[in-house]
This record gives sequence, C-alpha cells and structure tokens, in this order.
Amino acid sequence: NISSIILVTSFYHMPRSLLEMNNVLPSIELIPHSIFPEEFDESTSWLHKRYAWNLFLEYHKLITIYAQKLIKGLTAKYA
Repeated sequence: NISSIILVTSFYHMPRSLLEMNNVLPSIELIPHSIFPEEFDESTSWLHKRYAWNLFLEYHKLITIYAQKLIKGLTAKYA
C-alpha cells in the first residue's frame, strides 16, 4: 500500500536513480531529495578530478540505462 517514496542520494546519482527506480516501481511516486557533499561547492568543485570523474562515470551510466531502455522497447515492439 505504498504510494510514494522519498529517494535520497547524491546529486550526481539522482537522474539515473530516478530512471532505474521508475523502471522497477512504475506506479510509485518518486520524490527526489538530492544530497550535496559538505565540501562540494557547486560553482567550482566539479573541476576537481574526483568530482569530474564521478560526473563523467554517472553520465555514462545514465546513457547506458537509456540505451538499454531503448533497445528493450525496440525489441518488444518488433518481436
């Protein structure tokens, strides 16, 4: 009887987390709550190697999830 979930994760994980959770729980309302590390300054921290690498990896994970979803949809459509 759950109608909504508050999804809490790092800001750079949120887009992929929402997509994946929505795939698993399509009828549940997802309420995103992004967390920023204390040492993260939104204006410049992405320039640091650690954050730039995390953002790079998360972007490619997100693209992979979108591609999987697209392929799954096309496979189902033409099967």
